[in-house]
Amino acid sequence: SASFRVDPDSTGDWTVVSDGEDSLFTGYNRHTESASRVQVFRTAQLSEEEERFEIVLDRTPFFGESGGQVGDTGRLTVGEEDLVVLDTQKSGRRIVHIVDHLPSDPAGPVQAFVDSVRRDRIIKHHSSTHLVHAALREVLGPHVAQKGSLVAPDHLRFDFSHFERVEPEDLRRVEDRVNEVIQLNIERIEERDVPIDEALSRGARALFGEKYGEAVRIITFDPEYSVELCGGIHVDRTGDIGVFKFMSEGSVAAGIRRIEAVAGIEAVQYVHKEFDELQRVRGQFRSLQRPSDEEISDLLSGHKRLEREVSELRLKARLSDLDQFISSATLVGDVRVVVGEILGVEMNALRDLAEALKQKAGDCVVGVIGSPDPSSGKVYLASCVSQDLVDSGRLSAGKLVGILAKELGGGGGGRPEIATAGGKSPEKLNAVLESTAKVVGELLGL
Repeated sequence: SASFRVDPDSTGDWTVVSDGEDSLFTGYNRHTESASRVQVFRTAQLSEEEERFEIVLDRTPFFGESGGQVGDTGRLTVGEEDLVVLDTQKSGRRIVHIVDHLPSDPAGPVQAFVDSVRRDRIIKHHSSTHLVHAALREVLGPHVAQKGSLVAPDHLRFDFSHFERVEPEDLRRVEDRVNEVIQLNIERIEERDVPIDEALSRGARALFGEKYGEAVRIITFDPEYSVELCGGIHVDRTGDIGVFKFMSEGSVAAGIRRIEAVAGIEAVQYVHKEFDELQRVRGQFRSLQRPSDEEISDLLSGHKRLEREVSELRLKARLSDLDQFISSATLVGDVRVVVGEILGVEMNALRDLAEALKQKAGDCVVGVIGSPDPSSGKVYLASCVSQDLVDSGRLSAGKLVGILAKELGGGGGGRPEIATAGGKSPEKLNAVLESTAKVVGELLGL
């Protein structure tokens, strides 16, 4: 039987199967490798409950996640046993295959099969990041530089330096330019082992934060358009991408913008989804002769008009409540104290009602209106004092409402004529309103 040993150059948990160099990447030009062997393997303990199984081959077509491009998935055949490759990562110089289980005979011959359909979707998005980078520089200016990216099977994310929002018309220009380059079907030029100084002198753009060796790989789609240092995998020609579509644009940090986009079949599916949604919206209108934005604009205008009418009707109904409050006023010395409770009124509307109460009630009047909102645990107060009491210095709405608000677990204030407050104990509102006449008496020195 085969004997294995612990790798003395590692952290101590790799088991060595065969000697020699490992992790030669052969996947730039192929999806399979028929003559590989296991070099090392291990069980990585991620936590007390979770572990994962990792295998390193001497040569592999699987791309390990790096440079924004996600790792490949697929399967390995070790001897007669099939292993599912769940992900591929890089660990230093090693390409690590994360598998669903370890083989019973790791010394057996290995065949490696990348999920080629998934990879094709990934590389369309990867090549699209190069094209969109160049288009952004054309449209927005040479200050644009890549600050990060994610290239996945179903979408791409691209971060770049720019100090303001990208206007919709500029975003459309970038999208149109990328699709124009796709339609030109430009052939990919790939150069390997180019001295780094030569590559940079030729204008090749480097990825922000990436460390490069003395020799680099250059990916070019037209020397006059896109020349970048890149270790990832790309389409053979730009036409292979098919179509490109933005999904969003926004800010992620000061001076850093982010776009998200889709390419290939994902872009087609995204357009179908957007079109289906538009059709559902249009289906809500009786007439399909007018543009949907005009129909929606009319609908929103009508909605706002109805909201104003409803607000006016509610105000009229609440104004009639004020008459009832005034008729039930309590006399404290020569001052009438008017109190009342109105449900479902926000602070601004309550202030307006206090203003109306002040106008309706005349001279020598103090008013306090409250509105509880038990569902949110809040309560609102508004107070008014007639101008004659303010001018004589006898009472201040701000002082009165501040005293009452303390009993409600809150605070507030405002002008001597009109003041508002909020509290956190709506269940105490009735008691506070009942005590208002007493508080007014104390303020008057009675």
